[in-house]
Amino acid sequence: MSANQTARSQEQLAELLANDELYIETDLSKAETDAYCKAREPWRVVFEFSNGTRTDEFKRHDFIYSPRPLGKLRMFAQHVDLTKFEGKKVLDIGFNEGYHSIFFRKYLNCEVDGIDYSAPSIPKVQELLDFIGIEDGINLAEGDAGTYRKENEYDLILHLGTLYHLPDVWGSIANACASLKPGGTLLLETIGYHSDEDENDCRFINTLNPGQLNYWALSKPAMKHMFAEHGVNHVTDVRDIEVALLKDTGMFRTLMVFEKPVG
Repeated sequence: MSANQTARSQEQLAELLANDELYIETDLSKAETDAYCKAREPWRVVFEFSNGTRTDEFKRHDFIYSPRPLGKLRMFAQHVDLTKFEGKKVLDIGFNEGYHSIFFRKYLNCEVDGIDYSAPSIPKVQELLDFIGIEDGINLAEGDAGTYRKENEYDLILHLGTLYHLPDVWGSIANACASLKPGGTLLLETIGYHSDEDENDCRFINTLNPGQLNYWALSKPAMKHMFAEHGVNHVTDVRDIEVALLKDTGMFRTLMVFEKPVG
């Protein structure tokens, strides 16, 4: 597929997401993609090019490495028909290595705005976009997920793995809700917290890993209340995931879908 072709059916998207890696169709030779991957080491995520090159064949990042960058999106796609966002406007909060932005542009022809607090991420991802032939449709910028706001701008917001990194979760949720168009959808993945004593209890987690920008593990009722306070009150629970690192803490990873009413 070229940068502007789309996989329109749910079956095609499911196939693209099946192994949780970003698949990149390319006319480049394997020698060219191998040389690019070698020059760009170390890699933080796994991409697979259609000519057989895989980024996990090259040096990996020592600190952060994700072999399954599209795993969250795969789980959401089992509950949300992603084809309805074809050609729509998407906000990718914390675009990281660009894998979600690339997926929605390449396979759903979306117009994507990506923001990340890390300015060095922008030229790195832009270089990748240039290399794989995505010339337009993805706009990357340095931005604060807590304060970014564009009124009624987006059909879809990806808020994946970012909320617990923000000190002002109330402000971030308020701004995200305001940025959704009526009828828009927000996909949320974050760290949740459950207390047997009070379902609304939340946990301050900066003390667990000081200096790593981890702040709040929110209870699911608290998150739903926050979104509802800002007019986004249709919620679908997708999945809660127990993580070994969070065992016996009351914390877990959670995936939720929030939809903004039309009227």
